[in-house]
Amino acid sequence: AWKKDAPCACNLGALCATFWSGGAHVAITPIAPADIRSEKGLTIAEAARQLGVKPSTLRGWESRHRIPGADDVAKLVSFYGLASAEAGRLGAFWGAP
Repeated sequence: AWKKDAPCACNLGALCATFWSGGAHVAITPIAPADIRSEKGLTIAEAARQLGVKPSTLRGWESRHRIPGADDVAKLVSFYGLASAEAGRLGAFWGAP
């Protein structure tokens, strides 16, 4: 089960989302949504328009000033065409399991 505040041995500190399963430690290295957007060659305005959100909302998500809800994270995952492993890394950006 997730233990968001569990001690971590990976030295990523606050950037680490840690999953403990049967004593095994698996650190998920977060991936920044701005990096994904840039790799896709999209501006904030273009991505926001296609996602159906305001550019200020997307900017807030990318800067961690706003935390998207589960539905919004799912929308980002689908929009950017992320595989499940990458989806976990995206969720880890905001400290989500």
